[in-house]
Amino acid sequence: MWVFCLFEVYLSFLKIRVLETNTIFWLILFVIIGVAVAYFQYYFKQKNQGKYVLVLFCLKTLSMFLLLLMLLNPEISSNTTENKKPKLYLLSDQSKSISYFKENDVLDKDISVLMSNNELKEKFEISLLSFGNGIQQVDSIPYSLESTNIYKALTQIQNVSKKDQHAIVLLTDGNQTNGSSLEYIRSKNPVFPVIYGDTIIYNDLAIEQVNTNRFSFLNNNFPIEILVSYNGDQQMNSTLRLQKNGKTVFRKKLSFSGTKQSEIITTNLKSDKIGIQYFKAEVLPITTERNSKNNLKEFSIEVIDEQSKIGLFSTVVHPDIGALKRAIESNKQRKVELINPEKDNYQINEFELVILYQPNIKFQSLVEAIKKDSRNYLLVSGTATDWSFINNMNLGIRKQVLSQKEDFLPKYNSNFLGFYQEDIGFNDFPPLSDVYGRLVFSQPYDSFLFQSINGIETNQPLLASLANSNQKVVFIFGEGLWKWRSFIFRKQNNFEEFDQFVNTLVQYSTKTKDKSRLRIDYEALYPANSTIIVQAEYLDETLKFDPRVNVEMKLRNRDTQKEISLPFSLKESRYELKVNNLDAGNYEFSVSVIGTNVFKRGRFSISEYSVEEQFSSANRNNMAMIATNTNGKVYYKNQIHTLVEDLVQNKSFYTIQKIQKTTRRLIEWQWILFTIVALLSLEWFIRKYFGKI
Repeated sequence: MWVFCLFEVYLSFLKIRVLETNTIFWLILFVIIGVAVAYFQYYFKQKNQGKYVLVLFCLKTLSMFLLLLMLLNPEISSNTTENKKPKLYLLSDQSKSISYFKENDVLDKDISVLMSNNELKEKFEISLLSFGNGIQQVDSIPYSLESTNIYKALTQIQNVSKKDQHAIVLLTDGNQTNGSSLEYIRSKNPVFPVIYGDTIIYNDLAIEQVNTNRFSFLNNNFPIEILVSYNGDQQMNSTLRLQKNGKTVFRKKLSFSGTKQSEIITTNLKSDKIGIQYFKAEVLPITTERNSKNNLKEFSIEVIDEQSKIGLFSTVVHPDIGALKRAIESNKQRKVELINPEKDNYQINEFELVILYQPNIKFQSLVEAIKKDSRNYLLVSGTATDWSFINNMNLGIRKQVLSQKEDFLPKYNSNFLGFYQEDIGFNDFPPLSDVYGRLVFSQPYDSFLFQSINGIETNQPLLASLANSNQKVVFIFGEGLWKWRSFIFRKQNNFEEFDQFVNTLVQYSTKTKDKSRLRIDYEALYPANSTIIVQAEYLDETLKFDPRVNVEMKLRNRDTQKEISLPFSLKESRYELKVNNLDAGNYEFSVSVIGTNVFKRGRFSISEYSVEEQFSSANRNNMAMIATNTNGKVYYKNQIHTLVEDLVQNKSFYTIQKIQKTTRRLIEWQWILFTIVALLSLEWFIRKYFGKI
């Protein structure tokens, strides 16, 4: 039984137990078999045995026991104990407002106190994170970011640590420059804000927001809306003025008090010059104001000399028409005109693109004019479409219709080459409705979406394009596009993805005047110290995106004449350039494709206004609201040791002990196999040495 005892001692040493209840029986049996085999071989009817026979007996017994045990291959489980501490996230504001309040040294010192406290380290697993517009793990706090999104930072931690017990120490001045309202913060885990900066409220005027269009058309009036706020309880008077190129173009006197602490000012200015126009909105500071940097905001508007007109023709009333109009007009350079081809007068030459919504015999003269001039068009069919009329007009498409109505689910075709449109979840979109029938094309076509009927995918198109050298045509075989727009809104809380998709179809179908192979996208005005992002798209001679070239920007400061060259990097289906640490001022640039004569010029400005310097004091109300909504508590910068004591003594945070069980088969222990080989080899060697073989 000594073999069995050794094995049990070894298992107990490893904190391992055999799972099968009948394993002990087999262990005893294997020991008996091992002893019997060894006895039969070395002692049965054997005389005058030497002392070495006992060694051979033991080797045989042990090797036979282990061999039989490997054949049985029992399951063996082991338990490991893990102590899991609650997490403590130190979430430090690294925005520029901290240094503006001259609190960066104090905050650094407090972080050092929290990170080095032995009692805290014993109770919590501490992580230092910083945030501006998002969370990142850092070793030092630069206090240089130009935006603060406290809501996003807290939400990111909650999403990552949903199932973990944790607490958050929020080290900030409480001022948020973008993101959702902090009143919506809810958490089962407490947040303990520590406020930095002066919490005394001073009399202060500020321009909170300027709303205007990005584009305007020459000689049109464009609206401007300005929100001015006041902190204080005394009667104050000031003046708001708008300036363009140093000249005042609008002025209004303002009056505030403890009961009137904001005012919205609206006006209209005329677009009198083509190009990017820069404006400055300023509310004159009052005598007791400590911070006047938030009294000024700059904005720009691009004036263009024409607007693309899209003609949407229909004789039926349908929510799709409103959805298409809103989606197309989300691009301010496009305007949709709704026309009944039977009742309204129109000039087809006025339109860059014609959309035929559920055409019938009343569209005959319009369709004939389209065919005559080989005009591009987009056709949407549905249950009210007269397919007999379409079949007779020789548009390159025929449908063998039945009277049965059918719903068609979309199936995205990733191999479509007509135009680039990323998959925005088309396979999950609601179905479109049309009459059932087989589509027959007399011209080459390409399917962007296929039809899926009752879960069966077909090769019939739901959205397809025809293209030849003279004409571009897009077909959408189904009504219900408004459902797609609503689906996107429920999913994203905005219509952007649907609107961009429709405008992609319009852009493809429209006779585009801009045939440049290099296209660039950038903002005309950037805040101080912000990241300048310029995107470029280069098309080859077939007007497809070319990822093989090198794109470069030559950037010149118009004020200092300093010039630098910067390369673009390839990012998916575009080229992108990010530039940081540019001084405030006016810049002009040239983007070129190296090795070609293709280039584009542009200009932008960087204002001196920094959004992080608009605050005159810390925002205690925001922090008190977060603490209340999460069952936390507000602290101030001189109470960091009180915070440490409260966290250490808080009994709601405790270490959780977890026992993890792992189960393995004995055959996975390779060392046992090696041991068997070694025992048999040693036995053979001894027998050979003493002449027993």
